[in-house]
Amino acid sequence: MANQKAAVSLETMLAMGAARMERRTCSMRKALATSASGIIAEFKRRSPSKGWLHPGAKVADVVTAYENGGAAACSILTDSDFFGGSLSDLQHARALVRLPLLRKDFIVDEYQLFQARVMGADAILLIAAILTRDECVHLAKMAHALEMEVLLEIHHDSELSYLHPEIDMLGVNNRNLGTFDTTVENSFRLVERMRAEAGTGKQAPLLVSESGLSDVATVGQLRETGFRGFLIGETFMKTEHPGERLRKFIDELRMENEMLKIKVCGMREVENIRAVERLDIDWMGFIFYPRSPRYVPDEDVYAKAVRRCAKVKAGVFVNAGRKEMLEKASRYGLDCLQLHGNESPGVCEALQRQGYRVIKAFAVATAEDLAQTAAYESCADYFLFDTKCNTCGGSGKTFDWTLLDAYHGETPFLLSGGIHPGSIPDLLRFEHLRMAGIDLNSGFETAPALKDVRRLEIFINQLKNKNKQDIR
Repeated sequence: MANQKAAVSLETMLAMGAARMERRTCSMRKALATSASGIIAEFKRRSPSKGWLHPGAKVADVVTAYENGGAAACSILTDSDFFGGSLSDLQHARALVRLPLLRKDFIVDEYQLFQARVMGADAILLIAAILTRDECVHLAKMAHALEMEVLLEIHHDSELSYLHPEIDMLGVNNRNLGTFDTTVENSFRLVERMRAEAGTGKQAPLLVSESGLSDVATVGQLRETGFRGFLIGETFMKTEHPGERLRKFIDELRMENEMLKIKVCGMREVENIRAVERLDIDWMGFIFYPRSPRYVPDEDVYAKAVRRCAKVKAGVFVNAGRKEMLEKASRYGLDCLQLHGNESPGVCEALQRQGYRVIKAFAVATAEDLAQTAAYESCADYFLFDTKCNTCGGSGKTFDWTLLDAYHGETPFLLSGGIHPGSIPDLLRFEHLRMAGIDLNSGFETAPALKDVRRLEIFINQLKNKNKQDIR
């Protein structure tokens, strides 16, 4: 960088790039938040750990193909020593596409921010590992003054202390910078702390997972945990046609997203929990409402069985105190808290701030029952629509699903209440833009809290196979 400063002073660079500084930047954060894929497709010719990936790659070929293939944003490596990139790559990309562009480099100096703005970046990367917190805050403020957004990259939970109001996106790098070992588990390990530190609401930084992403199912699982951006480079750049690989990846991701998510709720016995976990499902629900026949007692054997589940785990509560729910969530390793009582939006928001996803359940008997969802739009990750009865769920009865035509909210929902092995035709006929999945419980039991694993397996296979055929 010293050579760059010596060759082109800041004053000269700003004078030469005055017209480019007038360009209105576009929001990378917004692009990711509104994208169905959230993919930040990266242009890089080489990797420090893998060597040359695509030495002859041309910006004109790759970046335009990324835009045509459906990328939400594009990352341009401008470091030459380790990645074979240059500032001219960024400048060239800006002239060709309208995508938000991220300048990815080892940024440690204000001068590099001005370079990024002049060459066409909409966002810049700040790496916590190479900056002090004060340096990070200063550079982020300067980036905002230049109308660019900031992606803060961390590698360890200790670096979450770098988070501050000037950060637009919070990324976790799955690659160890010391050993170059890559494991996506790093994102899963840190996401709860990231969500807790980032908070909720419109101003909360958007979460991004970086490096080592090559599997569509993994991206889907990361999205389930709260990530909305996925920086992917080598998976695309190591192929002859990176843009075409991106297009196929997004097509596969779309199919994955359109598949109904399946949640099985109400297990208790250890062996039954293990058997259900082996099924092709997405979530498992455990009931902590003492009046339910499927109540999970507060005993070590059950806590251990639930904690070891690799699926997304939801704890079901009815008007429980916040302290109790948080203690249970910690003890049982829960990912989601499913609330079936009269819990207020404030309670839901407080639980989200602690890093937990919230599923707010509503009992439905008439279209008017759906009006109460409006107050929870900003503080629930999912709604669950169940049959209205004298108990808080578990009636085994189905409500009139056509009532959901009156639901016009933005929050995705799970369908519950009386779903059984014969429900597949009705499920395939039912369509709603916000339907994310189904909740299975008493319709698949041989006794309360004891699931018939074989019946579940047949149902799930039939539903998923038919769903795939419909998507295609």
